[in-house]
Amino acid sequence: MNLMTMNRKRRHDLDFFNHGARIYNFERDRIASKTDFGHIADQLTYTRASDALMVNAQGEYHNFIADDVAQTNLGMKIGPQVTNHLLSTGMQGASVGVLGAAGSLPTGWTYNATGGQFEILAVGVEYGLPYFEMKYSLTNGGGVAYPYIQSANAVAVNNAEDWAFSNHYKKVAGQWPADASVAQLDIYGADGTDNPASNRPDDVTEFTRLVQVETIARSNPVICDVNPLYLVVAANEIIDLTLRIYTPQFEPGAYANDPIVTAENATGSCAEIYAESDISTLGLDAGGILIEFNLHNFDTSDRLLSLSGGTKGLNIYCNSTNSVQIKCSYGGNVYSSTTTLLAGDNKLVITWAGDEFKLFLNGTLRITKNASRVLTAADFETVTFGAALGGSLFTAATFKKAVIFNAALADAECIEWTIL
Repeated sequence: MNLMTMNRKRRHDLDFFNHGARIYNFERDRIASKTDFGHIADQLTYTRASDALMVNAQGEYHNFIADDVAQTNLGMKIGPQVTNHLLSTGMQGASVGVLGAAGSLPTGWTYNATGGQFEILAVGVEYGLPYFEMKYSLTNGGGVAYPYIQSANAVAVNNAEDWAFSNHYKKVAGQWPADASVAQLDIYGADGTDNPASNRPDDVTEFTRLVQVETIARSNPVICDVNPLYLVVAANEIIDLTLRIYTPQFEPGAYANDPIVTAENATGSCAEIYAESDISTLGLDAGGILIEFNLHNFDTSDRLLSLSGGTKGLNIYCNSTNSVQIKCSYGGNVYSSTTTLLAGDNKLVITWAGDEFKLFLNGTLRITKNASRVLTAADFETVTFGAALGGSLFTAATFKKAVIFNAALADAECIEWTIL
């Protein structure tokens, strides 16, 4: 029984603090209210061109096939289109043995042992991620040695773009070299100059994720050398190191998403994903929404939450200045206010009555805004999480829960419900 099937068996009627409410519990894949049942996965608009992985609360990854929503007990992951530029992220082609003899790295990967020996000890799946376990041995009697394994990809980029690299690993035995300069990502372009991002993995024996972001400042296209292992071994240093290296990835954007598993020698991409639901039957002349979410990164004018009715509506934006902005649009007129928002876990309430909105964030009242007109139920017919109505300007976030109330909320309630 897969994770989605188990989640879909958990359906319950819920009441919430004595208010009539529709509850979207993205962690448990359920929607409930006093009058109707629903299923959040049945109300989504989403596509995905390749398989995707998403971590759960226990640190294990679950695979979601193409055109299936990525949802675990951490919530539902939504966001803009993601393109993965690593070859063979599913570790196809890796085989046990000494490299150069019976053993082989995944398809499209290369290595340089520089006097030592690489040996693949095992291949398999752990924590839901494909891996290969590799041993490197060297007694270095000469000059400095630079052994590495590498996946090189030529990709088209724009100057000043952020690209994120994510690598999962753990040390099984041995030790790292004394030199701390372990380059995991090397970017160079037609101008011939290197742009290395050095980030030495921690000396840990637990499953660990290393994420680093590099801003591209090179000619187009560039070569992206991904080095899950790149060592600097000094003269007379003895190395006997065994690592497990799991599915890595390299992708555009400032946030390294959970990995995409692609076919051999292929790149994979996930189209935009967001959740949208008809709430017109609630008749919300006054009401409120509580959302609990983990915000992964900021981008210009991305929408976190949208309430829409005809040409009218309310949008809550995340933007590149680490702030959240509430915008009320009516017939081309926009009324907006801004407050600070940080990436990570957040709880937000927006409540309204008459012509007034209030926004509470993480236990404090942040915005009070007058919309210059009395609000009616016709203004609030559709709710969209992670995008605007119809899908544009997507936020990269994992939604945990949302509750839509059919009554305006008291300040004390909003403060209590949004304290982290």
